[in-house]
Amino acid sequence: CALTTLENSVCLSVNQASSIQSLGGTCESLTIGHNPYKLPLSTHAVFLKGSRPEYLCEYLLRGDADKPGSTLKPMSSGSLLGEYSNLLAAGDAEERNDAPAGTIESFLRRDASLRQNAEGQAQLSEAYRMLDATEGTGISCEVLHEALSIVGKEMSSANTRRIFDQFDLTSSGKIAAVQAKRIISMDIAELFRVSQSGGVNGSAGSGLVNVKQSAETFFGKALLKEVPPGVHPFKLVEMQGVSMQLYENRVASLQRAVAFFVLFHEMGKRI
Repeated sequence: CALTTLENSVCLSVNQASSIQSLGGTCESLTIGHNPYKLPLSTHAVFLKGSRPEYLCEYLLRGDADKPGSTLKPMSSGSLLGEYSNLLAAGDAEERNDAPAGTIESFLRRDASLRQNAEGQAQLSEAYRMLDATEGTGISCEVLHEALSIVGKEMSSANTRRIFDQFDLTSSGKIAAVQAKRIISMDIAELFRVSQSGGVNGSAGSGLVNVKQSAETFFGKALLKEVPPGVHPFKLVEMQGVSMQLYENRVASLQRAVAFFVLFHEMGKRI
């Protein structure tokens, strides 16, 4: 998780420095941070209170996330990364429908997967034929929505419209068949990411980026409600990676730096 990776590196360095003995003693270390966990080898720890809503990864890491007053229990940065990896692996396994190799269940799932692939190819061919039939007049948003339904990628009308508008750069209400084929060839997770991110491959189609202030109790609450079938909620965490990196590198790091400045100023003043 982008919020914990940097902290984990710093904690390893602090623990290493705190374990070095010199003249019968060790380094007396003091840490200041947002994670309310005291390192075992540190002497003092100051925890900074935050006022931002949780990110989706923090919300999902709380097993009883919907229980009023529940909070993420204090744990080391290494433990947090481990919990995050476990949830991510569980989501991947759920999407793959993993089963132990060599079991009857694994053979049945493999057979079902092959049938689904064959059906998917037939559905894709049917959608391509429909798009080719309307290529002369251009592909409308309604036709694109129908093509997505044919290939089993159910999207809400609003999400389809957002995707369509990003490809309709001239605002003509029509897109080329090759663009529509590119859209329906995306997997469902990529389609949802494009519909929510405001751009294809990370760039806004219109060249403009409009950011609205969030009033959510946790970042990603609206996304979680709109996630289409077949997309594991943890896939949405990847969509917030840039936001978490910007917060950690710009906002949270500044708060910790100011806290250290206040600490050193008060130490110098008293001495």
